[in-house]
Amino acid sequence: MVLVFLALCIFAAFVLHPMYIITTALFVRKLQQPPPTNENAVWPRVSVLVCVRGVDPSLLRTLERLMRQDYPDYELRVVVDSTQDHAWPQVQALARSSGVKIDVQPLRQRLRTCSLKCSALVQMIDELDPRSEVIALCDSDLDIGEDWLRKLVAPLADPQIGAVTGIRWFRPRRGQFGSNLRKLWVNLSTIWQAITNSPWGGSLAIRRSAFEQADLAQLWRQSIVDDTPVRMALAQLGLRVYATPALIVPSSEECTLPFAFNFVSRQLMWLRLYDPIWSVIQLHALDTLGAAAVPAVMAVVAFLVGDLELAAITGSLFVLYLLTIGVCVRVIDAVVDNRLAARELPPNGDSWLRAVREAAALLALPFFHVATVVNTSSRQQIDWRGVKYLIHSPTQIELIEDRPWQLETSEHSI
Repeated sequence: MVLVFLALCIFAAFVLHPMYIITTALFVRKLQQPPPTNENAVWPRVSVLVCVRGVDPSLLRTLERLMRQDYPDYELRVVVDSTQDHAWPQVQALARSSGVKIDVQPLRQRLRTCSLKCSALVQMIDELDPRSEVIALCDSDLDIGEDWLRKLVAPLADPQIGAVTGIRWFRPRRGQFGSNLRKLWVNLSTIWQAITNSPWGGSLAIRRSAFEQADLAQLWRQSIVDDTPVRMALAQLGLRVYATPALIVPSSEECTLPFAFNFVSRQLMWLRLYDPIWSVIQLHALDTLGAAAVPAVMAVVAFLVGDLELAAITGSLFVLYLLTIGVCVRVIDAVVDNRLAARELPPNGDSWLRAVREAAALLALPFFHVATVVNTSSRQQIDWRGVKYLIHSPTQIELIEDRPWQLETSEHSI
């Protein structure tokens, strides 16, 4: 039996390690490719939509950057969860003092058939400027530059592209254990998101004509998430989503381990509901179990019972996994940091404590990944920023508990 397990672990390693190396190489190649440009210099009018619930650490900075975009023709619309939300007076004060027109409204209709974020988006869609040709979504917790909108809209000059998405990247400055785990999981999954051109709602521009043809507003009225259904809807129109390497959007926020677990479980839930790649993710989790988690456990058990030969073999498999992931992470971090160098972002630092935390997160990553996939596989209820949803099917969402968000300042994004 032990030999069978060992053979399966070795097979899993030979599948998993080349996959990480190949996808890392494809990601690096993607970042080196020049994105499509707007050579005609005709910039369509854009409606930028932002949903706010609670005061994220970078909320006001994000809105200030959005109000100073180097873009010739756009409007900025913000929907805050309610007038009792602590973000409401702060956003209102910013809007009054900015000198830039910004439409700020509370969420008026809290649909019971979708997430509150989708409710807010539908409200803004219903009131769009008729002159707008592009709809752009932006999360309220991002570190964006003043060229964010130009980079996001430019590839739409290609008529075959129906939507353009930025590339999400976590780079926590302090590097708490939960933050590092989330960074590793999200950034490694971002490699796949970038090379497969999967939409991310944090920075997403959609051609308005395609949006209306696909009736995305109706899809949002029955969806828990805004971005994942976009690709399939546009594919039915013969259009594609493009992840632009010109727009890597960093986030430096920290989080605890429980928050990281719930965050990743939510991301997996969206894929389980709306993306056929979910079966591939399950196979990847099984492969990770065989190539890393099981060998680690077997090595410890074998060492404790005195089987040093088996401990050496299984331990070597786990070390090989750590080396493969560690090298891939270092490569993509270096490439992305080089792309972000012009942004003058605060340095993360390389203290010994940070290095120890990153190493601990790397050791825990395979167990964390398998646990989140298992948790998501049978999960029917989601708690998202104090709101509970019951998910009967991808198009049957029930808001079952809606509590006001009480925290004045949140450590985490919505």
